[in-house]
Amino acid sequence: MEDLIEFFLKAGEVKRLKQRGLVLRGVTNPALIGEHSFREALMGWVFARKHDPPLDSTRIMKMVLLHDLARGYAGDITPYDPILKKHRGISTEEIYKSWVRLPQKEKLRFFEESEKKESKALRKLVAHLPPIIKHEFEALWKEYSSGATKEARFVYQLHTMENFLQALEYWRNDKSFPIESYWHQMKEAMSDPLLVELLHALDDKFYGKKK
Repeated sequence: MEDLIEFFLKAGEVKRLKQRGLVLRGVTNPALIGEHSFREALMGWVFARKHDPPLDSTRIMKMVLLHDLARGYAGDITPYDPILKKHRGISTEEIYKSWVRLPQKEKLRFFEESEKKESKALRKLVAHLPPIIKHEFEALWKEYSSGATKEARFVYQLHTMENFLQALEYWRNDKSFPIESYWHQMKEAMSDPLLVELLHALDDKFYGKKK
């Protein structure tokens, strides 16, 4: 039981972390990783049933929680990290006005480094869990990180979609929020038909009339 207590305490630390991408954008009272995970899991539950064909909602919600746990413990890595390292003299305000544009080689290197950091974080987190739970976590992580199933690929896009919905909420209250970069990211990242449909609906609701 002591090992489980330690695991839940570590998970609590991640739950309370501020989302790094929002901190770097200078957002006042940025959302916490726990808040992001809550709505992402809820969206996964609802959309799994709406999906055609239906997806496994239980596996989706587990992967959502597991991914955010690993990413948070690894330091909440953002796609802008390579640019921030290369252009330390440029203000973050300028950087976040546009979506990340990296050569394919650099992009692959970033994703490989991110996956290694997150995998290492996960291994550390689950090291002392009971074997049956540890093995389930490791199998789900392998499924997610490799994109081996429809559920894993859906969660990968759902993570980005929840971030986008959150950004729209900030933009609705503060028009100076750099929303354009999110739009470019979404229109490149979304391929799941249901999430593309949601993106178009969000476009109409929040932004279409402003074009």
